[in-house]
Amino acid sequence: MLIVKIENLTFAIPFRSNIRHKYAYMTDKVNACGIDYSKAVVILNPNHIDTLRKPIIRPQEHRALRGKEYVICKDFSKYLKDYKEAFKNNFQRAGYLYRFSALQYFHKELGLTYNDK
Repeated sequence: MLIVKIENLTFAIPFRSNIRHKYAYMTDKVNACGIDYSKAVVILNPNHIDTLRKPIIRPQEHRALRGKEYVICKDFSKYLKDYKEAFKNNFQRAGYLYRFSALQYFHKELGLTYNDK
């Protein structure tokens, strides 16, 4: 997973393979591997992040990520903004991925309430 901080929240964005949508930062397009924004979760307790183990990722993925923190944060911020907008519109005209995003479990943390609709 990749850890990013956006809007005063900490997110864990997982590495995945066989990604078949645009809501990801691809690290290996041939094998459809990358970090999948649609499966990002909010880290509520920083103690849940294991900082003692060194993660192992494929060298080509590491090279693809090196120096891309700004781009990834910018792209994920846009995904968050688009998700919030889709929520406000009751996910009408929203793609499949917004309706089934892992973010649906973190509406309270994202400041999304059904009363706002």
